Amino acid sequence: MNPIPLSSLRRWCASWIAMACMALWLVGCQAPPAAPASSSDAVPLDQAVAFTTDSLAAQLKTMPGLLAKMEAKRPVLMDPSLDAATGQQTGLTRMLDGKVNERLRAQPLFEVLPFQQGSLARAQYLVVATIARISVGKGAYQLHLSMTELKTGVVVAQASARARDDGFDTTPTTY
Repeated sequence: MNPIPLSSLRRWCASWIAMACMALWLVGCQAPPAAPASSSDAVPLDQAVAFTTDSLAAQLKTMPGLLAKMEAKRPVLMDPSLDAATGQQTGLTRMLDGKVNERLRAQPLFEVLPFQQGSLARAQYLVVATIARISVGKGAYQLHLSMTELKTGVVVAQASARARDDGFDTTPTTY
């Protein structure tokens, strides 16, 4: 067996190092993933809901792969939203649920399923929402929405917005 000349081995190693550097450079040129959508100005609740739900849809449309390109409506289940400070449902969270569900239904991308046991088997995504007052007492509210793919448990979209206090009912609801 003939030994490999040292000069050939050096050229071979140099070419592999050059290709590895080129591959790393190309990976580094990729665009960074989109940051979660956020709105820092306090707006009416309807506008905050529109911003966050539209952001979820926009983020889902930009997902790579075949799933994002499909035209069929995706079955979505919305978990009842909670007041983030207390963990309870309130008049405000119920109003939020109605507005988010209405806005999701208006999106051609989603089929909103009723919150029932049977819907869980059909749902592809779960939308979770929380809302909390930013400061103790009076002031704006912070609204957070996230969409999780149920099959993988991966959060595929999230958005946040501030809603001004328009005298919402924050009384806990009865069970």
